[in-house]
Amino acid sequence: MIKGFRNTINRLRRFSYLSRTIKFKRKKLRIFISFALRNLNAGFEIVIFLIISYIITGILPDNEVFEYLEIEKVKNLLPIIVLLRLGFNYLDTLNLAILQNSTLSSLKRSIEKTF
Repeated sequence: MIKGFRNTINRLRRFSYLSRTIKFKRKKLRIFISFALRNLNAGFEIVIFLIISYIITGILPDNEVFEYLEIEKVKNLLPIIVLLRLGFNYLDTLNLAILQNSTLSSLKRSIEKTF
């Protein structure tokens, strides 16, 4: 138990040190954007699933949100919603690739400075 706690503390210290040595602008902003895009992507997946299930069965789940939603209008927007989901997924992948490349280049620079 104590060994696991010490390992966790050591990992947090190493993570904190690594976070301080990685220096590129807008790191936290990129992480937040990735978090937001993934949540939007998950929301679109839920909407797509609900629309497809409504098209197949003709029944909406019993929920207060769906009382105010005109599913017939939203049903016609299914291709646009799917394209938006794909677009957000692409933007998230692009954002993470930029974050990864910036992190690696920053780490390489910090290693070169120490040696």
